[in-house]
Amino acid sequence: MLSVPYVPPQARDEMECSDQASGSFGELSIDQLRILVELNPQAIVVVDGVGRIVLVNAITQQMFGYAINELVGQPVDHLIPGFFIGTMSQPNDAKWPQGLRGAHKDGSGFPIEVSQNRVETTNGRFLLAAIVDTTAHEKARQAALDTEAHYRSLV
Repeated sequence: MLSVPYVPPQARDEMECSDQASGSFGELSIDQLRILVELNPQAIVVVDGVGRIVLVNAITQQMFGYAINELVGQPVDHLIPGFFIGTMSQPNDAKWPQGLRGAHKDGSGFPIEVSQNRVETTNGRFLLAAIVDTTAHEKARQAALDTEAHYRSLV
């Protein structure tokens, strides 16, 4: 299931009450999923079975430069070109290979890592993608390679 570092007591109470009222303990309601997505410290994109964006959080908006209303209903390829192909057949908790790039609203691209997980809700199955901008990591890696190359040229 989803892991969230902190869920406020009020949100926990609402989730428990909703579970008990619906009689469903193995699936999340769409409202519960929305709470978990918003509270997550990573950029989160929730995608339906045909690759359309259903939910995003504020971190996603900030990372990609879009408002929620510009993303919901759009293909996930809008943010991560080539991502949806085969994602529903990937194992749960799959991590995508290096080299994925996010597409910012301004047209620029940036390196990302994506972890995905399928989640069952009372409204059906969705794909939850957690996205990390790896720009700083890539710059640090390149600086280390440059330093090593410079050192080797001195020896």
